[in-house]
Amino acid sequence: MTMTSPLPLKLAIFGLGRWGHHLLRNFLALPGAQVVALVDPDLKQLQDLRDRFHLSEAVACYDTWPQALAHPGLDAVVIATPASTHYAMIKAALEAGLHVLSEKPLTLESATSAALCPHRPPG
Repeated sequence: MTMTSPLPLKLAIFGLGRWGHHLLRNFLALPGAQVVALVDPDLKQLQDLRDRFHLSEAVACYDTWPQALAHPGLDAVVIATPASTHYAMIKAALEAGLHVLSEKPLTLESATSAALCPHRPPG
């Protein structure tokens, strides 16, 4: 049986601080991933990373995450922002039908983490 490779997963990275730029570097090296958008409130940081990693103009840069959620063809988001922001971002991404990879902690409260899981066992 032969298996075909799926198309690259198109992803946006939210937060390009210390961890975010490491995640960007690693995802750029993965043949199964295609970074299509970057999100950070610091537009200078985004331009510096665009230059450092030789990113094409096809990689969109946004200063707010809701803009990136509307990016055409997006499959997944990678969240590398302060933990206090995780719940809203993860919830919105899941509601948009996207895959999510988030830094730990998932959220600041176990109840909000559980609320993100629509099919959890009772109890």
